Parts: sequence; C-alpha cells; structure tokens
Amino acid sequence: MPFLILFSDLTPQEIVGTSLAIVFLNVFSGTIAYLKQGRIDFVSGTKFGLATIPGALLGTMIPQFFSLNFLTNVFGVLLLALTGFVLVSTARREKAAAVPKTAVVVGAGSAGRDRGREGLDDPAQERPQPGFVTRDFEDSGGERFTYSFNERIGIGMSLGIGSFATMLGIGGGIIHVPALVHVLRFPVHVAAATAHYQLAIASLFGVLLYFMYGWVDIPTAIPAGIGVIVGAQVGARISKRLSGTIILRLLSLALLGLSMRLLLWPVE
Repeated sequence: MPFLILFSDLTPQEIVGTSLAIVFLNVFSGTIAYLKQGRIDFVSGTKFGLATIPGALLGTMIPQFFSLNFLTNVFGVLLLALTGFVLVSTARREKAAAVPKTAVVVGAGSAGRDRGREGLDDPAQERPQPGFVTRDFEDSGGERFTYSFNERIGIGMSLGIGSFATMLGIGGGIIHVPALVHVLRFPVHVAAATAHYQLAIASLFGVLLYFMYGWVDIPTAIPAGIGVIVGAQVGARISKRLSGTIILRLLSLALLGLSMRLLLWPVE
C-alpha cells in the first residue's frame, strides 16, 4: 500500500483494494513455498484465517469515509509503533535466551530444596490451562517445532487485525508475524509460514469484496502481482537460511523506513 499511495493516482478506495489484491497474490505464492518447507501450522492458520473474515467485512466499509492523507498517517503511525514493539520484544527474547535454562535454588539445607521442588509433583501442574493448545511437528528438513499458546487469544487477535488490515489494504502480515511471535510465542519461522497461509484465506475474502465494489485496479494489480509472486518464492527460500532474530531485525528496519517515509513526506 505505501508504494501505491506514493506513486499512483488511484482513489483511496482503489489503493486499498488494489493493494489487497497484490497482497493476496504475494501470500498465496508464499504459502506454496512454505508448504514445500513443511512449516505451516495448518490448524492454527485455518482458525485464525477464518476469524479474520468478519473483521475483513467491516474493514471494507471503512475506507470510503476517510481521506488519503488520513489513511497515510494511520499507516505510518502503525508502522512506527510496530517497529518499537518488535525491537523491544526481540531484545527481551534475546536476553531471556541468554539466561541458563537450569537454575540452582538457593536455600538453607533441605528447606531450600523443598521450596524449589514445591508443586513439581502436583498433578494439577500438568493440567492444560483453558484455551491453551500444543503443537509438535517436523518440517521437511527434519527440524522439530514444539510450542504452546492460547488459541482463544489468537482467534480474538485475528478478528481485530482482520478489520484494521483490510481497511488499510495491507493484508496484515506485518502485524500477524510479530503478534504470533511475541504474543503467542510461535517460533519465528513457523509464524512467518502460518501468517502467509492465514492471510491467503483472509485477503482472498477481502479482495472479492473490494472487487464487487469496483475498487481493484486490474492494470496495476497484474504487473505488481507478477513481481510479488516471484518475490515471495525468493523470500521464502532466503528466510529458511536466516535465524529468527535476523528476520525480526530486518522486519524492523523495513517497518521503520516505510513509517518515516509516510510520516515525514506527506502525500500531496
């Protein structure tokens, strides 16, 4: 969307609709690439993707009530806030990873040891918390991913993101990936793959709605779509070779650059 705002003469509604069409082609292509890697959490992605649809319906109705400058400012502030969130959360993850996973309980004799073991043998500690689910699978390269998260929070989060993302025509990838990583504690590579899949579901619904309103500029969407299809394949292959920390840092740099461009140089 930022590039359409800066370099096209489309109306705000056409910018949002065309951008969402390009997003769909991008995430659909990326989903195919990640499918080959075996890193998509299909159960979570399907539930989260379907949860965004009601929000997407609401999001398609909002752009017609706001000016291009308003949408530009909203998008810029969103990117700037998201940049700070990703940077701070990534730093905390790195700090936590540096702490030894085993700790010695300091205490006086057996009393200290007893306090350290308190609750470990309690069967209640092993009961799953309401809403929490655990995923455990291997990708095509044999790497195992095991993680637990609150599925209810993920569904509610997707509902809200779907509305806001569809309103801005961004699909929501730049929001979903950090949310999956830092809120639900998904592994970074699984988050990127799953976000592509769930956004393919959500953005398809949004594109169909915008197309019905006549807000998708086909001459712009086709050439841009070809570019993002190729780019998604390349990006998925590159991300496989990068660590999760590097991916998040690169995402932060991209978010910061776009937010500064939109906020410091207003659209005429």
